[in-house]
Amino acid sequence: MLTWLGPRERRIVAGLCLLGALRVFVYSAAFPPFHSTDEPFHFDLIVKYAAGHVPVRLLDERLSAETTTIVLYGTGWSRPRPDLVLLHHSPEYLNPLPPDGAVPPPVWTAPAAVREAVLPWGRERWNRVNYEATEPPVYYALAGAWYRLGGALGLTGGQRFYWTRFLNALLAAGLVAIAALFARAVCPDNRALALAVPLLVAAFPQDSFYGTTNDAPLAPLLFGAALWALLKILRAAPPWPWYVLAGVLVAATVLTKYSHVAIVGALGLALAVVGTTRRDRAEYVRLGGLVLIVLVLIGAWVTRNVGLAGEVTGSHQKAVALGWSVKSLAAIGDHPFFGRGAIGAIGDFGTDLLATFWRGEIAWHGRPMTLPGIDRVYILSSVLLLTCAVIRAAGARVRAERLALGISAATLLLAVAAVAALSIVFDFGTQNQYPSRARPYFTHGRLLVGTLVPFVTLYLYGLQGALSWARLRSSGALLIVTIAIALVALGAQLVVIAPVFASSYNWFHLVGR
Repeated sequence: MLTWLGPRERRIVAGLCLLGALRVFVYSAAFPPFHSTDEPFHFDLIVKYAAGHVPVRLLDERLSAETTTIVLYGTGWSRPRPDLVLLHHSPEYLNPLPPDGAVPPPVWTAPAAVREAVLPWGRERWNRVNYEATEPPVYYALAGAWYRLGGALGLTGGQRFYWTRFLNALLAAGLVAIAALFARAVCPDNRALALAVPLLVAAFPQDSFYGTTNDAPLAPLLFGAALWALLKILRAAPPWPWYVLAGVLVAATVLTKYSHVAIVGALGLALAVVGTTRRDRAEYVRLGGLVLIVLVLIGAWVTRNVGLAGEVTGSHQKAVALGWSVKSLAAIGDHPFFGRGAIGAIGDFGTDLLATFWRGEIAWHGRPMTLPGIDRVYILSSVLLLTCAVIRAAGARVRAERLALGISAATLLLAVAAVAALSIVFDFGTQNQYPSRARPYFTHGRLLVGTLVPFVTLYLYGLQGALSWARLRSSGALLIVTIAIALVALGAQLVVIAPVFASSYNWFHLVGR
């Protein structure tokens, strides 16, 4: 796939793929089960898809018995008296660090009698509706197949859970390769950018990559691949298999996570450009075939939902379970985005969205894993360099480059607009701490993680422009500064994640027994 690079550059990209995979593997192994961004519910769906069960109605989908047995690997225990055993649910994620720093050990280290007694408790404790059950199927089908493979290899319990997480390492390697291909498609003659983009993607500190969730590397991998295929069609009229590939990738992106529907906007823009510049009947047939593939694949899932559950996506069931309701048109106007403090509300929404887009949202002992100073670097550099990218792209001499960058920027804006629209239309009720009526914003950066490849490409394209305006025009300048950014991101994440490696719940301790 990387034949456009010389042998030395191909080795560099291959090394970056290995770096990205290794980083995701190590951090996935370091975090105990289950991390605090809905991982048990996503894992439960993987287990169900692995068994050939595709959920229909949310209220019928309680966590499976196989999922609840994993309670042994995420629950702590203590014995304050000989006749009393206390259980501690996810003590490292949810509970403050004890004054003496002593975290209860995991139940799987307890005597056999205690372990056996915990199982009934776990089934009762996790006898809950899985409110992620109506999510689209692509990630769960892939991870379910991987889970079955782990079972065939003889893995059970906690080892099989971690095997499921380790799929992310393979996906991360593919994501880095797609980043290189995408950067090359945007700027074919810019070899520095084609190396800088996969470098930063390999080091990108988004912590949703370390768990079993549909925010995992599959979403940005498919989104980046779909946009790459569309750019290939935009640049020239490739053979018809490219149109088939683009259609499958666009549909798979939407059917991995609905919040990545912005890829449909990118498809629409690409169709508009190609349709108005190539007045070729054969081209119209190929484009029509692409659209038909998207409609058939997404339509099949939608038809299934309507026929079995009575709604298009199943999202209404999830909203009801979470206590959300759709606002009336009159009530929408009461959102903070439209009030006197609109600028502050939009700024609050945007800064939180950017910060969590970079570093994620996992909490440790009830506190965000973040360094405020580094968050400010992420936010300010993103705003400045994306602005530089738009200015530089507008003046690009090559039309294809302007179009590729313009569609990438428009896709980012559409993705943010979709999250903002979701923030506006729902009344979040009283069941939730966040989003809530007091702070009605979806500022989960993981909802936008699919746009990682075009984001990083624009970010570094803007950086290259800023360096050029500062009269630092060499390719080496971009690579040196990108390496510095990657080291800052890696170092900051290592600082906040360092305590996790000492967890007695994680894979390193599990595999040592």
